[in-house]
Amino acid sequence: MDSIVFDIEISRTVAEAGGWDATHRMGVGVACVWEDRGERMRIYGPDDVPALRDRILSADRITGLNSWLFDFPVLWEINKKHWPAAVPWTDVQKTRMAERSNDLLRRMWKGLGLNPDQFSPQTHGGLTLERVAAATLGSSSALKLMEGKDAPIAFQRGEIQKVANYCADDVALTRDLMRFCDAYGYLINPKTGDKVKM
Repeated sequence: MDSIVFDIEISRTVAEAGGWDATHRMGVGVACVWEDRGERMRIYGPDDVPALRDRILSADRITGLNSWLFDFPVLWEINKKHWPAAVPWTDVQKTRMAERSNDLLRRMWKGLGLNPDQFSPQTHGGLTLERVAAATLGSSSALKLMEGKDAPIAFQRGEIQKVANYCADDVALTRDLMRFCDAYGYLINPKTGDKVKM
């Protein structure tokens, strides 16, 4: 199976784009894709968006954390409120994309009995990559190079390598969570310490 793990760092801040729903205006600054086949990391920049779209569409399984309502709409320049309805794909293509998407955050929300399409900070909040990885894998977020909100600022300053390293670290953490979930069928809820069946 052609399984990949990916993450996108945006080129504009959320404020510059016009809010969290304005995924169509955020732009791709840096994206990283881990390919299980060959065990390698690929890095994409703003000029590589068509190639990144093709790579994602060709994969058999596409793992991310909050990828369905963030990374995908950013990549296809669609307001997240209209994702995936506004994508110019056939119904078969949209269904296939949904089936191949392995969004670990959506799976956690579903495992907690929450609606993944009706986000509420009070119920859905707190399940960040760093917190879930720390609870599940014992990984420390102290090693992170920056916070996600700082990535577009670093990108705009031309600190591309720093952003690429940060993005690659997040992809590696997501990959490790995916492997744990595949092996054991659960992740740990950092808010309660309970297992969330996936």
